Amino acid sequence: MIRPGRIDFKQFIGYATEYQIFNMFLKFYPESNEATARAFTEKLSASNKKISSAQLQGFLMLFKNQPEQAFKNIENFI
Repeated sequence: MIRPGRIDFKQFIGYATEYQIFNMFLKFYPESNEATARAFTEKLSASNKKISSAQLQGFLMLFKNQPEQAFKNIENFI
């Protein structure tokens, strides 16, 4: 909610890039390898769905400590 006199600055953040998706996956699942992170990124990018970093974070939080489940359930997210 934006109320007059309460916001000094607005900044458009934009959608998550492939670089950001890849790195967020690795931050959430540090035990995962880069190949898994790349496959996750490619599968999400192939959908052409625009997502914010906050949306991606919310999805990854659903599968905390379960990178395989995040990858398997990406279709539900898309």
